[in-house]
Amino acid sequence: MKERLSHISIRRTIEIIVVAAVYYAVARLSLLLAFQKTNASPVWPPSGIAFALILWRGYRVWPGIMAGAFCANMVTFLQSQAAPAPTLMVASLLIGIGNTLEAMTGRFLLERLATVTHAFTRTHDFFRFVLVALLMCLVSSAIGPTVLLLLEIIPKSIYEVVWFTWWLGDATGVLVVTPLLLTWWEKWRIQWGLFKLVEMLLLLAMLLLVGSVSFGGWFAGRNAGYPLAFAPMPLLVWAAFRFGKRGTTTVILAISAIAVWQTIHGNGPFVGGSIHESLLLLQAFVGIMTVTSLGMAVLVTERHDGSVALRNAYDELDLKIHERTSELARANEALRRENEERREVEEALVLKAQELSHSNEELEQFAYVASHDLREPLRSVSSFTQLLARRYGGALGKEGDEFIHFIVDGATRMEKLINDLLAYSRVGKKSVSASMDCEKIFSEVLANLKTSIEESRAVVTHDPLPALKADAVEWRQLFQNLLSNAIKFHGKEPPRIHISVQKQPEPGEQGEMEWMFSVEDHGIGFAPEYVERIFIIFQRLHTREEYPGTGIGLAICKKIVERHGGRIWAESTVGKGSTFHFTIPCKRVALD
Repeated sequence: MKERLSHISIRRTIEIIVVAAVYYAVARLSLLLAFQKTNASPVWPPSGIAFALILWRGYRVWPGIMAGAFCANMVTFLQSQAAPAPTLMVASLLIGIGNTLEAMTGRFLLERLATVTHAFTRTHDFFRFVLVALLMCLVSSAIGPTVLLLLEIIPKSIYEVVWFTWWLGDATGVLVVTPLLLTWWEKWRIQWGLFKLVEMLLLLAMLLLVGSVSFGGWFAGRNAGYPLAFAPMPLLVWAAFRFGKRGTTTVILAISAIAVWQTIHGNGPFVGGSIHESLLLLQAFVGIMTVTSLGMAVLVTERHDGSVALRNAYDELDLKIHERTSELARANEALRRENEERREVEEALVLKAQELSHSNEELEQFAYVASHDLREPLRSVSSFTQLLARRYGGALGKEGDEFIHFIVDGATRMEKLINDLLAYSRVGKKSVSASMDCEKIFSEVLANLKTSIEESRAVVTHDPLPALKADAVEWRQLFQNLLSNAIKFHGKEPPRIHISVQKQPEPGEQGEMEWMFSVEDHGIGFAPEYVERIFIIFQRLHTREEYPGTGIGLAICKKIVERHGGRIWAESTVGKGSTFHFTIPCKRVALD
């Protein structure tokens, strides 16, 4: 036991030493760009490294962060001779405490505002990570500059400049470095083919070229115009859509490194009056670019994960149906083979039927819940993509705008499909049969379709409609689906639609009567061999480019009519129109 504790203690000591060494090395490089005698650097990757280590290894690495920060600040202060050695030691210790508390505060806030493991896989968790990054950096920026002011290392006149430099450097370091380290620390195995490898090499080559043009002033001189700074954005979009969050964070780091290097050497659009002002402008741009591009990559990842989850749900649903069907087939075979045990087999069959019915109810509920829960991430995909289109329309190039259009169009069609699927699953869920006036229901349907009727110049007529005992909501949906189809599938002439109704004997029932409704149009019609197919869910006879829709409307009509004890069928001739008939037993009529 003692040996094990000793081994753990040695490992943790080594871990702290390594953390301190890494932090010290990166901090020393960053302090080369610090505001003179302030240790306030606009480029501060150590904040991102410290935050990533706290998230990855836990709070126990704080001594390494504090030791590295103390040593780096102390050495830099001594070289600049900003104050007496005891004063510099106190300042370095307090600054180190601020840097350590900053990382620990970040983890504390992130654990309470978001799910750490999903910070770069879900959009709402990512933007909460961004909020945490901006808030946590207030800790170090509040302690560091205040300590320098109180110890009279800096004058009061530059306190605000030092504070803003401190906060911006830390925040940008967290936004750029922390996602890079955390995404690359995750378990991952490269599975690239030759084409993907060539694409990555091409992206890197384009990155070097565009970075040199944007920030090196190759073609526009050393002080290139500001619009050139946005030239790398298409590369970030490329990385987000093709290489995910790891590729995006890598490209962000590479572009940031090129931009900082060129700005230090007096090149690029951010060169100002001094190197300090130039780097402040650059870091603000890098922070905005990082949030935008990485948010896009997280959105793409979330969309991909949602697609995989939906595909797995469909596979699981298919497997359950197959399993239930197999069980029923085995039960029937056992019934045929064992006549002497008919009673036992019949009881087993009834039990299996009950189980199958319960399973079907569960599957319907599962489909409803799955479709309902998909609406929120889909709405996020559509909203953020439309926001991207509004903000960066034209800046991404013709192909980028086309990609955005494809995403918006796909999200819109998927939302319509989910809404129609929810409508299909809700039929019969909470229906109420009561006396209703079909004339009133039909008037409401005409009011709902007023715009499409006026736009198509449709003429809708109908016979006197009876009063029925049925579910008014579903009956309204039935009329609206049939009437909107008749309006939509019309030819060159304005649509002419007539709804007729007649009483007739109910087939197979002695003395029973039924109402038969007919919705007749003179539209494009369809071939007779498609009469049965059109009532199957998701079945379409035309492409979405010809006529919009999801292929669920007639399936909903069939479900409503059959739930009311009726039948529905169609008669049609290509180019001459269609007639949809549906019935309802007269015993459901509300007689006075």
